[in-house]
Amino acid sequence: MNARLQLDTYRSQGSPPVSREEAESLWESKRIVDATIHPMTGEKIPLPFRMSAFVPMNVLITAGLLMPNPSINSVLFWQFVNQSYNIALNHSNRNASNELSNDVILKTYGAAVTISCGVAVGLGLFVNKSRFIPGSIRPLLARLVPFTAVSTAGIANVFLMRGNEAKEGIALRDEAGRELYGKSPAAGFKALEQTALSRVIIALPILTLPPLIMNAAEKSLLVRYPRLRIPLNLGIITTMLWAALPATLALFPQISSIPAKKLEPRFQGMKDPEGKTIETFYYNRGL
Repeated sequence: MNARLQLDTYRSQGSPPVSREEAESLWESKRIVDATIHPMTGEKIPLPFRMSAFVPMNVLITAGLLMPNPSINSVLFWQFVNQSYNIALNHSNRNASNELSNDVILKTYGAAVTISCGVAVGLGLFVNKSRFIPGSIRPLLARLVPFTAVSTAGIANVFLMRGNEAKEGIALRDEAGRELYGKSPAAGFKALEQTALSRVIIALPILTLPPLIMNAAEKSLLVRYPRLRIPLNLGIITTMLWAALPATLALFPQISSIPAKKLEPRFQGMKDPEGKTIETFYYNRGL
């Protein structure tokens, strides 16, 4: 049976008690639906932009961003590719409380690409030509430029593309998942804060540790085994991606909670359909 159909059928029957085998089947269906279906629109998320595809899609992109001694054209190309993928990923996993026009998406995309390329090229030129940076640490600092560019563009991307969530608010739900209570600008701003911070946290190990490890390896292991440079680099990047993604999602779950007392006055003391006062609301913060 189709996973979504199985869950819908179970819910329509009032969620009756089931056997252990049926419960395992329902949990497996829920896992599939959570991984492939947008929680608010009900639409299927394209395969390259699901969280399960994040690691394989980003291995090549990250390797391109971290190439040593890149040309300006190479920097511009990989920053462009990275921001293009990020925009598609973010839109596919967005909070759909406030739909965005194509015009806003295109303007945000252009701004993110411009910021990332500008920071990467400008900071790279500064590191390479500055007389105040010792030559011994110049190569290492140059390898950390991509983190600065990607993080800056990621934060700008969040507030430019989703700034209306802080103005108009995002939909709140109760513990049972019922969206009956309206939109909260306070929750919207909290979602933006969490998402912006998550962009920095996930980029930190992915774009800083591989250059540091490779810098050390080039003075020891790679002196004796230079052919290991590419496989070692890709292995380190893949490991960092596998570690950073679940850690970041654990710190900032897509479905997040916020105490009612931190929301607007109208949400404080609000009751659910059973008449129980809601102490904690939930919202989809997006990705």
